[in-house]
Amino acid sequence: MKLNRVKIQNFIGIESADLDLSSAKIHCFVGPNAAGKSTIRDAVSWCLLGTCRGLKTKDQMAGLVRIGQPKAVVEIHADTEKFKRSRTTKTADGGRIFDMRTLEREAA
Repeated sequence: MKLNRVKIQNFIGIESADLDLSSAKIHCFVGPNAAGKSTIRDAVSWCLLGTCRGLKTKDQMAGLVRIGQPKAVVEIHADTEKFKRSRTTKTADGGRIFDMRTLEREAA
């Protein structure tokens, strides 16, 4: 599977990012400490697999939401299987966390 686009909103320290990866065959993120390289990797892992570094339980998903924001959204577009996957989590509300994943096939 080749990632074409990654959209991130309010995920850990990233307020908003829209990464167009369609022109590259290999993706390498380079930057100083605390620039968000690992957060991008964690966002992709969480969106595709439902887990990422440091996430042990569903109760910890509220920690993925950027401080002061109501929810985090990560959306991935890939070309090989022509699909879009999106995952959303909201902050804890009365001890409950909402986690939704959708999978939509895009038109070929």
